[in-house]
Amino acid sequence: MQSFLKIALNFIIFFFLSISYSQSLDSLKISITDVENKNDFKEVALFFKEVENQKTNNNFKLLEEHLILAQKNLIWAVKEGTIEEQLLAKYFIFLYYNSNNNEVEIITRGNELISIPEFLKLPESIFTLFCLKASLERTDQFNTLLQILPLYYKHMEDYGAVFGVKLEQLVRF
Repeated sequence: MQSFLKIALNFIIFFFLSISYSQSLDSLKISITDVENKNDFKEVALFFKEVENQKTNNNFKLLEEHLILAQKNLIWAVKEGTIEEQLLAKYFIFLYYNSNNNEVEIITRGNELISIPEFLKLPESIFTLFCLKASLERTDQFNTLLQILPLYYKHMEDYGAVFGVKLEQLVRF
């Protein structure tokens, strides 16, 4: 009898977790499939900004269709957009790879983004540095990690912490 109750309880927990997970994904659906003008770019940008707000949701994964849309956004931005729009479009592609834990792409694209001085002026740079730092730690690339840490800590001072942890709480002098 107890094993039946355990199974039933586990099923109920799994069911409710599945519902809450699918609701968070459903709320992030996007209706457009092509980027043909600035309004389309803005709609895609709003979608990816909402994705960025999901950064604490470890279960959230973007789909390949989101990558394709981000790539279309980049194509439009290169042809018609400003430098900032081009950088944001590259950042949206970075968010796709980050949500799917693709360490190679996170490191490659993160390094590319932080090597652009204009990108470092954007508030998106702190999350990029945070993800790059975490990927370098997970892949044991400590020499490279040591190279970006000063920039990461400077950005924490400028933009604040990614998850609300202050620099003083991480570094004890």
